[in-house]
Amino acid sequence: WLAGSVSPSSSSNALPAPPTFDLYSLPEVLFEVQGHMLFESGFVNTDPHPGNIMFLDDGRLGLIDWGQVKRLTVEQRCQLARAVIAVADDDEILAASFMRAMGMRTAKDLDWTYSRQAYFFLASWSDPRVLEIGGPLKVEEVLNKVDRIEEGVGEFWMPMRNQFFTRQCLAMLGFPRVNSACLLRPAAVRFLESRRMLVPRTTRRAAAPPPELHGILGSHAKGE
Repeated sequence: WLAGSVSPSSSSNALPAPPTFDLYSLPEVLFEVQGHMLFESGFVNTDPHPGNIMFLDDGRLGLIDWGQVKRLTVEQRCQLARAVIAVADDDEILAASFMRAMGMRTAKDLDWTYSRQAYFFLASWSDPRVLEIGGPLKVEEVLNKVDRIEEGVGEFWMPMRNQFFTRQCLAMLGFPRVNSACLLRPAAVRFLESRRMLVPRTTRRAAAPPPELHGILGSHAKGE
């Protein structure tokens, strides 16, 4: 896969200088590609680690190694687009609802649990809702102690994997605060509108944290 130029190329009769890449445009370019694949093509690379991203001599961005891919139906793309918009717009209640629609189930069915899983998958790892539960390395452990996850997101696991691997890749390249949902939101809206589907009406809402959360996080801090 080849994306458009990452930086303007110079036109001259002289020998070309080594290409200078605008590294700071990488998140936008990469998520433009990811948005096209997730929503327009419905065909996504599920292994976007740093070794599979190449800066080409002509200024374009190349993505290689398509050994692990996932196809998404139109309905699955619609569901994913709705979740992206809810997370981008900080509507935790709606994000929880869309995680249920994707097949996730928990023992207590708390909006808080669904929303935290959504933000882990689709927001930034520096997002307060991810840091609230100890950061990305503690998400699964803490969520299962608060409200056991009985069913995951099933067919949506691979596109979610695509997103946290993409952010991991960008973090290694110097962009640790990238938010998938915010960068994917324009593509999600365009896709829903192109299919004449309603774009979710969001409201900034927070899911109530469970009362036992403080005690669970306190035990983690003590290494228990």
